Amino acid sequence: MNIPRIALGLIMAGLLVVGCSSTPSSGTQPEEVAVTLQVGAGQTGPAVLQPAGVPSDAHSATIEIYRVGAAGRTLAQTLPIALDAADQVVVLLAGETYDFELSIQAEDATEVAFAGVQAVATPDLVVVLEPVSIIASLRLGEAYYDGTYLIAPIEALTPAGGIAPHTAYTMLVTVTAGTVSASSPLGVEILPDAASTPVTIDVTATGLLATRAEGDVTASLSVTPSDVTPGQGTIQIDLIPPTALIDTTLTTTRVGSYTYITLKATDNRELSVLRLYVNMAQAASTSLSFTTDNYQYRFQPDTARTYTLTLVVEDAAGNIGTDVHRIQVE
Repeated sequence: MNIPRIALGLIMAGLLVVGCSSTPSSGTQPEEVAVTLQVGAGQTGPAVLQPAGVPSDAHSATIEIYRVGAAGRTLAQTLPIALDAADQVVVLLAGETYDFELSIQAEDATEVAFAGVQAVATPDLVVVLEPVSIIASLRLGEAYYDGTYLIAPIEALTPAGGIAPHTAYTMLVTVTAGTVSASSPLGVEILPDAASTPVTIDVTATGLLATRAEGDVTASLSVTPSDVTPGQGTIQIDLIPPTALIDTTLTTTRVGSYTYITLKATDNRELSVLRLYVNMAQAASTSLSFTTDNYQYRFQPDTARTYTLTLVVEDAAGNIGTDVHRIQVE
């Protein structure tokens, strides 16, 4: 039995808050303050919107703001938003506690990603909501045997049936009658004890569930290597994801100024495609080759806000690597 853990960087719904402390003004009426809401790409990247990594107009997003008090929560505002929209500014009561909840839905209104945070309204408060994919189930695909190794593909699915981004969950794989020789979010490669002995694969993924709480989904597969047709299956033997890097030290800039940002991609075998998203919208895409490649992107913002750059790199086997970088524009 071999129990490898794939550290995929589970990112639960997050918040970046920048602001200064404040107290309500004297008198019976508390002062009102302007709070800025921003929707970030999240550590999961734009794949949270569509499995292929391309945001789709078929998806929608809503921010609900609840005022939190001793008697519970009261809905204060509902904001339907575009996924690549500019910042939203809302007026709230200073010193009051609010829950900010971002929900992203598929075309059939099924929630596929969520971010929920709590903050006290203060002057100049900036709230950055980072969506996280919801996982509903695991799927172990048809395995194949190349005469030495047994290969089994693994996918985590969203409630709408799409493939969840690999960084949205952690995964634990347990194997009997074999030894794991390689693994990644796409699957597991096993050296069987014997070709005629059934191999059992048990997988547990931990992530955000439809209840908006952390939990587990599981799947199992039992297969005898000698009964599997060589070459049968859908997963490549290459299970190592590529490395994506947004190579820049730029963290602040001004509207209208521009700089060139180097996007780097490396892989152990062969690269396939590079995509860059700026605030969820695709800004660049190019085919890659070889094991190392670079791309120069001209960044010239036209609005004062926080820009989230998400780099998605795919290799020839379908493995995906991502990197995220934020730039504040004044």
